[in-house]
Amino acid sequence: MLWPVIILTALTGAEHSDAVAAKAIIHVTNLGNLCSLAANLGAAGEHLKNKIESFKSKLDAEEKIRRAALILGGATSAHNLTVRLANAYAAIKLSKAMQLLTDAGAKAAVAGTAAGKAAGGIREAFSILEQLTKSGSTASAQSACLADGATQGASNKPQSTGGSTLEKCLKLSGASESTAADPFSYKALLATAQAGGNIFTNGAAGSGSNGCPLTNIDTDSFGKQNAGLATLNLAAGLIQLSTTGGDHSSSQLIAHSDVQAKAPKVQTAITAYISAIQAVTTTPIEELEKLQEKSWQTAKTDADLLQAFKDVGAVPQTTTELTDASKATYDDYIKAREKWQQPLDGGKELDTEWHRYLAARSTWMVQIELAAEKKPTCPNTATKPEEACNAIGDSEAKKCNETDNCHFVESNEKGRKCTLKKEVKEKLEKANQETGGKDRKTDCSSHQNQKSCEAVNTAGKKHCGWRSGKDNEDDKDKVKCRDSSFLLSKQFALSVVSAAFMSLVIF
Repeated sequence: MLWPVIILTALTGAEHSDAVAAKAIIHVTNLGNLCSLAANLGAAGEHLKNKIESFKSKLDAEEKIRRAALILGGATSAHNLTVRLANAYAAIKLSKAMQLLTDAGAKAAVAGTAAGKAAGGIREAFSILEQLTKSGSTASAQSACLADGATQGASNKPQSTGGSTLEKCLKLSGASESTAADPFSYKALLATAQAGGNIFTNGAAGSGSNGCPLTNIDTDSFGKQNAGLATLNLAAGLIQLSTTGGDHSSSQLIAHSDVQAKAPKVQTAITAYISAIQAVTTTPIEELEKLQEKSWQTAKTDADLLQAFKDVGAVPQTTTELTDASKATYDDYIKAREKWQQPLDGGKELDTEWHRYLAARSTWMVQIELAAEKKPTCPNTATKPEEACNAIGDSEAKKCNETDNCHFVESNEKGRKCTLKKEVKEKLEKANQETGGKDRKTDCSSHQNQKSCEAVNTAGKKHCGWRSGKDNEDDKDKVKCRDSSFLLSKQFALSVVSAAFMSLVIF
């Protein structure tokens, strides 16, 4: 079964032109939440992939149940109503589920890419800050941009390994799975804005060529004299630095309430993730679960189940809602599912048996078609529609009543409970009486020319016709006077046989 392949974007090479500036050295003490957010963003693609695979496994499980039902129903015989209903219902649901899976896969790919870009923006910002920080540098040194604590000493360069806060930002490790209610846990992790001493050291902000070259705002231009830069955004826009007020009094790590307006890449990832998670977990799962709904009162409201009942001829096509008359059939289906979910007897492999089933079923269907095309070997077969009804059987009341011109009479003798409808039988008997019960073919064949042949047709009743032969008539290619009413009777009888047969043979 084919299903969408999610392309998970590699979380490298993210843009860093979104960065905003700061003047003092940034310390990582209170940036643990930001690094956790980065990790969650980085893992979003993998988490969505897992959900897609979980959905696919549920879809595969239902397909296996459908196949088991058909295999156990037999490849060379007409399936009973329970099997046909299971096949029809599953076919509808699985078709819808595949469409939903395709949609979910596309949305998950978009969400994974968007989250990867946002995570990459955070990671690259800290990668640059780390590279601009040398061991032994102090707050007043130009080669210090990150610190472990609120002050920058000679030996407190942040560690990028060993489970440190910075490691999460750089490796995007230790992620938690997200939910649609709080994608990437951004609401919890960015509960409030962080500013001042919460993210900046109390060391020198930088003067002239001193301080972090990236965050030095002493020149009002982030390290470059007269550059005219008043703001600098870092970490996908989550850290927003400003020269306004001096000493980073207007700089901050923003709160979740400002993400939509100030961090567009993160907001794009959030929106895409919500759409993807709903597509892969809500509607698809609900649709598949309906296939195993045990409550008839709940199940009968499903439009797909109604359609399945129509598809197998269990209810008329004009039915607008299922009634309790169909409950027994549905209960049989639910009970049978328990058996269909079990391994096949004798340790048989489902996949192997499925291919055997398809081959045998195809051969059987061809044989049936060929048999239907053969001429009848006995005239009685075509002229006795009553026997076509009888052939449906004494135990198939539903099929009998759904077959044109037949109805089921429980009080009838064995072998004749499915019988021709009274009004139909009377019509045929009347036609027979009008011809005197004679061999109508013999009556017409006595006329040797077209004028004489057609002259017997009186009172609007066509008894004879000047024509070539049809199936089951002698001298098929010869044009002569032949019985017309015979053809009508035969055609009617064959329609009964056909209706009865097709009610039994459904793939």
